[in-house]
Amino acid sequence: MRERIRKRLAEAEQGGDQVTLCTLRLVNMAIQDRDQLTQVSGKSELVSDHTIHNLVLKMIEQRRKSSVDFEEHGQLDLADRERREIEVLQELLPKQLRPEEVRKAVDKILRNTRASGIRDKGRVMQALKSQYAGKMNFREVSEMVTERLS
Repeated sequence: MRERIRKRLAEAEQGGDQVTLCTLRLVNMAIQDRDQLTQVSGKSELVSDHTIHNLVLKMIEQRRKSSVDFEEHGQLDLADRERREIEVLQELLPKQLRPEEVRKAVDKILRNTRASGIRDKGRVMQALKSQYAGKMNFREVSEMVTERLS
């Protein structure tokens, strides 16, 4: 994921799209900050793709809230910029599975884990997260698994 961000940043620097460029620079700086915090705590490794993924998701959520606030206060130009930044950030994430693909994945994991009741939910969710990390909204999937196991 780190390499994809660097590549997009280089493209944005040459392309001239200021919103994309600024957004990607913010992401890159946030990753560097996390790397430094990790190194200060005594670890020599860089933050994982999972951490970067969560960081980007958090940035998207912040921008969603900001765009709503800007719209409520009549600042439509700022709301539009926030939505454009969301688009840039979403391009960095893995492609999300469509709803029917999510249902098939849940069914497959339920069969493979031989889950039979709600007590198996943790095992099912763990299997889903290991195989489909970043490709589905696990809050929604958790509800679906609960329904299927009840």
